[in-house]
Amino acid sequence: MSHFFDVEKIISEEKIETVFQPIINIEKGYVFAEEALSRGLTIDGCIIEPETLFKAAVEADLIYELDILCCKKAVEIFAKTCSNTKSILFINVNAQTATEDSFYDALLNILDKNKVQPREVGIEFLETRVLSMALLTEAVNKYREQGFVIAVDDFGSKESNIDRLLNVHPDIIKIDRSLIQNIHDDLYKKSIVTALNVYANMTGAVCLAEGIETAEEIQCCCDIGLVLFQGFGISRPLSDFKFFEDQAKDKTYEILSKVERYKLEASTKKRSIGSNMELMSNFLINSLVYDDLDRMKNSLEDFIELYPEIESLSVVDFAGKQVTKKILKAQFINSNRHPLFSLKEDCLNIIENRYITRFIASEKNYLLSDAYISIVSRLPVRTFTVNLKNIPNRKYILCICFYESGLKSE
Repeated sequence: MSHFFDVEKIISEEKIETVFQPIINIEKGYVFAEEALSRGLTIDGCIIEPETLFKAAVEADLIYELDILCCKKAVEIFAKTCSNTKSILFINVNAQTATEDSFYDALLNILDKNKVQPREVGIEFLETRVLSMALLTEAVNKYREQGFVIAVDDFGSKESNIDRLLNVHPDIIKIDRSLIQNIHDDLYKKSIVTALNVYANMTGAVCLAEGIETAEEIQCCCDIGLVLFQGFGISRPLSDFKFFEDQAKDKTYEILSKVERYKLEASTKKRSIGSNMELMSNFLINSLVYDDLDRMKNSLEDFIELYPEIESLSVVDFAGKQVTKKILKAQFINSNRHPLFSLKEDCLNIIENRYITRFIASEKNYLLSDAYISIVSRLPVRTFTVNLKNIPNRKYILCICFYESGLKSE
């Protein structure tokens, strides 16, 4: 493929511009790292975007040489300010390049010349294919022994997948923008990132959210447990990263202020929904017949058909055991569901069990769950749990499962 620039000439003449994008620890309010991003420059000074530049280098079989040059430029700039900063320098390296012994030696030489310690540098292994995963694993171990911070970049895209995690054992898992974008409105993304954070906690790693743009995304990731963030919502890449570091605390405070406002709005909305659901549940509770379980079941079946926003109803005891089968809408009872899922009529799912346990421990009048995907309808729902106090000598709990789209707040 022909390009409007000569990649070999760009490398030989070192026509590379290096910019830095900060990575912040939002919990502690400081710049944890700076990621070096390299762009090419044409003879007349026009910018060649990274994707275009590195693609041309791969096609010209010059990716190794370009990786070396970009690392050299990044370290030289970082060395001028590293004595005054606590930040780590993150450099991007093609995964195949990283397996070359000569690259390993060259990188150590570059660091030595610029008096930068390996522990001050994080290596991001890009989501590129490698000829041998065993060679990559061996290379990662060598870098780690020297003190480098090991990061898997863009996890969730291309070659940056579970196989890469299991072989690299990274210190930092950089979660790709595709999983972070609008995560607050996507339960599938939220579930994946939550699972990744659990994996990280159990393997001595830390997750980092890439491509953050909004306070809602930050808040959702904070709720999951993430503390490291990078993206345009924090800062665009800068030619002088020292400028951002000087203002990091103010910038972090500004971001946290937006997050707190969003959190307050979300909390207010949840309380309003809870109040509305309490009114509805009280109406149901007052209409139930408690002295006969069959009659109670019939009342629940009649009630569920009156409210399109209700997916299912359950009555359980304080041990979490169902008193009656889960009451489902007619379309789910008559659907061609696999027997595996029809079993769910007889037992609570993990999410429901968790919230019932929380509800009993809280000693509150009611508890509203976070949203989750229902195994019955495959739609986002919430579970509302409330005591059935009208039953003499028995302790029962009513669980009302509502569609998230049907919930209203005043």
